[in-house]
Amino acid sequence: LVTPGELARPTVYCEYHSLDRRDLPPGFVTCHMRLIVVDDRKDVSKAEDEIDAHVLELIIALTLDEQITWTGARKTAEFAPYLGWELDVDVLAGLTHPPTPDPDPEPDPDTEE
Repeated sequence: LVTPGELARPTVYCEYHSLDRRDLPPGFVTCHMRLIVVDDRKDVSKAEDEIDAHVLELIIALTLDEQITWTGARKTAEFAPYLGWELDVDVLAGLTHPPTPDPDPEPDPDTEE
């Protein structure tokens, strides 16, 4: 994960660390990732009030999505002098896509008159 230089706004980093197909039907995978929410203020006491509220909103939003689960959240000083929160998140993702129709199909010789 990159270490930020100067942040101009709160920032979210997403780091995938594994994929898993256990107990899933074909075409699906669980993506295990780490979301890191970093506040752009270097004054930790000011940053803490804001970032705590934003992370709580994020956790509520994640909880409402049936394809996303989060298993933990903790404060981190990994991006010092910025304060952050690290969330462990799993996302169910589909690997298959419906076939794309041919934009200019060849005529079927059996159906031509």
